[in-house]
Amino acid sequence: TITAFGSVVVNGIRFDDSAASITMDDALTTRDRLRVGMVVQVRGQINANGTGVASSIQYNDCVQGPITAMNQVQNTVTVLGQTVRVDDGTVFNGVTLRDMNSFAVGDQVEISCLRDPANNQLRATRMERQGAFQNGTSELEVKGTVANLNLAAGTCTIDGLTVNFAGVAAANRPAGLANGMTVEAGGRNFANGILTADRLRDRDRDRISYPDGDGLEVEGYVSDFVSIANFKIAGQAVNAANAVIRNGTAADVANGVKVEAEGTMSNGVLVA
Repeated sequence: TITAFGSVVVNGIRFDDSAASITMDDALTTRDRLRVGMVVQVRGQINANGTGVASSIQYNDCVQGPITAMNQVQNTVTVLGQTVRVDDGTVFNGVTLRDMNSFAVGDQVEISCLRDPANNQLRATRMERQGAFQNGTSELEVKGTVANLNLAAGTCTIDGLTVNFAGVAAANRPAGLANGMTVEAGGRNFANGILTADRLRDRDRDRISYPDGDGLEVEGYVSDFVSIANFKIAGQAVNAANAVIRNGTAADVANGVKVEAEGTMSNGVLVA
């Protein structure tokens, strides 16, 4: 999560981004489009003095669309069927009040988040109001795991949201589209709980393959916890059996707990 600028600060590291390529939703852009609260993927190097140099910074939102429900007791909103939880760390933009009171059902929002699979929620790091939702005009995006795929009918669900992609030509669909694949569906029509998509993008390709010995830092919520030597953060397998644990103990690491891990890669596992 971007926490500050003057270069760009991510996970407490100030990265020199003057020569970095910046992409947002797959399109090249400029550094001034980045905002505090955006969750980004940074590639580069970390120097011995703790500063870094970024070669690339990639941003993709979690979900974009209309608020269809709000629960101010649970601090959640529903956007395209996704439960989004806000907290004291959420950055609000496009509003006067910096809290949920500035939002209402029918608002068009763009949300950056850290996923919390254990609780089936998106934890909002940034929520931006983009005006009132206008069906047929407002941009809609949802990212998640494909299920209930019916290729003949051109339908599926993405993290529970029904998506009709029959209008997307077969040649423009992700290669090997199948249940379990991570995709992004986008369009401009949402009615009766169904997103009519005019594009589908493969998001499994966003996962970087890290050679053994590469350094990696990852922030997110714990899921698939088996033991301190076997769990995931933001989909990345982690072994923290020999890690120095700060601000808690090994017993505090559990599903749904927000953590940051750093270490080196070995056979696809982050050894923290």
